[in-house]
Amino acid sequence: MLPQSPLFRVVLPVIAGILYAEYINIYPDRLGIASILGLLILSILIFTEKGIFHVGLKYPGMNGFLLTFTLFGASAFYTHVYKPVKPTLPEGKYISAKFRILSPPVEREKTYRVEARLLYYADSILVPSDAKVLLYVAKNSEVKRWERTDEITARVRLNPVAGPKNPGEFDLQLFNRRKGIYYTGYLNAENILSAKKGSKFSVLKWVDRLAKYMVSIPDTYFNSPAEKALAKALVLGYKDDLDEETVSRFSKSGTSHILAVSGLHVGILWVLIDRLLFALNSRKLLRWLKFFIALSVLWSYALITGLSPSVMRASIMFSFFALGSLIHARYNSFNILCLASLAILILNPMLLFSAGFQLSFTAVAGILFLYPLFRNAVYFRKSWQRTLWEITSITLSAQLGTLPVSLYWFGQFPVYFAFANLPMVPLAGITLNAGILAMLLEQIPHVGIVLFHFFMLCIKLLDSMASFFSSLPYATVSIHIGALEMFALYGIIIALTSYSLRPAFKPLFISLLCAGMYLGWGCYDLFEKSRQEVLVIYSIKGGNVIRFQKGNKAMEWKSETLKEKSYSFSVLPSEREFGTDNIVSVKGYNGFVSIGGKTIVLLAQHHLKSPQNKPVQCDFLIIDGLSFLPFDKLTQSFQFSEIVIGTNTSANSRTYWKKVFDENGWKYWDLNEQGARILSY
Repeated sequence: MLPQSPLFRVVLPVIAGILYAEYINIYPDRLGIASILGLLILSILIFTEKGIFHVGLKYPGMNGFLLTFTLFGASAFYTHVYKPVKPTLPEGKYISAKFRILSPPVEREKTYRVEARLLYYADSILVPSDAKVLLYVAKNSEVKRWERTDEITARVRLNPVAGPKNPGEFDLQLFNRRKGIYYTGYLNAENILSAKKGSKFSVLKWVDRLAKYMVSIPDTYFNSPAEKALAKALVLGYKDDLDEETVSRFSKSGTSHILAVSGLHVGILWVLIDRLLFALNSRKLLRWLKFFIALSVLWSYALITGLSPSVMRASIMFSFFALGSLIHARYNSFNILCLASLAILILNPMLLFSAGFQLSFTAVAGILFLYPLFRNAVYFRKSWQRTLWEITSITLSAQLGTLPVSLYWFGQFPVYFAFANLPMVPLAGITLNAGILAMLLEQIPHVGIVLFHFFMLCIKLLDSMASFFSSLPYATVSIHIGALEMFALYGIIIALTSYSLRPAFKPLFISLLCAGMYLGWGCYDLFEKSRQEVLVIYSIKGGNVIRFQKGNKAMEWKSETLKEKSYSFSVLPSEREFGTDNIVSVKGYNGFVSIGGKTIVLLAQHHLKSPQNKPVQCDFLIIDGLSFLPFDKLTQSFQFSEIVIGTNTSANSRTYWKKVFDENGWKYWDLNEQGARILSY
């Protein structure tokens, strides 16, 4: 397939250029100039009859080398130019600013999250700007009605987007930087000075309104919040209302792709459109009309669901497939996959680093390469058996294609994915069709109600299946791998696939080499983690967590006030970082915790008592929620090796304590600013 896919040779240097610009980025301007020179030389070699000095004839690989270098240099330079430079904005003080809304407000637990563009701000003078900012706005009835292009004037204090503060924690700073966002701000009703409506007509604004209306339709019919959220996620890609339990059920069953609007959904929608417009197949002119109607519906659906990388990829591919079928042209599926990836990376090179982009393209690549092998491996005489095996083959191919990426991003492997997908993927297709028809025909008396009742039944059945498969023993296996191990796994998969297609020593040798590298890295990682002894005081809001990690075992103390959501976000990722297999809980008493051979005192306002006869000995003194205490009383009451300022200390108290410690020459660690305190033994 690869020899017939010339665009594959184009995609590789483009991806390499993006990686170079993101991680190395040395002399990008010179690389851009060199790529232009390479393009000029390549043009001369191609468009002259024999090439200058017969170079094209003597060295046939010269053209390929120049093309690869040109694409690499152009891609690196384009990515460097595309990446927004961090703007210089006033930090930590209130300024008057004007923003233009870039996306509809997304509801969170206590606020709305809004992406906005800073137009200008007042800092002794009026300063124009073009920076993207992430605003968190206190909930009120007015904010909910904000739309794209609306302009907001407000007093706001901007702060840089915080990076990860705990081991293994998701890097929100990097995630937002790749979207061009470097600053955040908080607004309440008092800070908002004025709100002005933007342009009356905007395609994206119309799409937002349509999406908002469609998201509100299931609210009338569903009583269960979990089923309502599942219906919105399945049909419209609206996942903000999904609870953690639902996401966990589908993830453990290996069917999480059903929750995200992806190529599966676009393919099902395409089949539905094709079936509904079957009457337009009789004449050529009508087939062209059907083509434009189908593409309009397909891309409208893509816009409504948010234009995720997987949806864009599927929409582009189906568009070319439909065009090829219409004009009776021969096409190569892998070539079209490469074309779709090029189109998306030209629009936004940073999407290369998103999990959605990687999972979508590796899933389709896996199907294109591995599905024929699985399908032809077993022959069934009966048609229903062949159909079941084809569905299973597609599932196995997609899962194997995404396996290394999934292990890299999520660190778990769903054991029963093949059995779960066998009934759930066809049911998801029926549910999606029912949901789309129910929402489109909702206003028709009786028809809409009947369709919605069937849609609700399908949602219940889908959720029940996910619950069943996720509750089976050993539903998931935790396997954490790094980037090098991910590439080694892909090397094994590609080499073994090549060997299956054409048995030879070279691919077999490559697969064995990659397997040896994978095992080697894994053994080295296990050896290093078996020797570790680390004490971690986590930076976490609403409570405290202290862990001592020795090998793959951990001792943990956590405060009772800590919410499970905060614990899951800030602490659980470190288990992947340290390879934790076993956790033992440790109890504390009145702010005293003994763990890993260290004594730690959490000093809060309610822990203060009458002075002791002699100072309390401890290794770490954590000032957590203590607003004021004279320094001499602190040193008389406690004898400590290190001071830590906890995250639950207010901003004013933190300022006070920093000033006190600086005046007395005491070193301290601020969990809120510096992140977790990690002590390696």
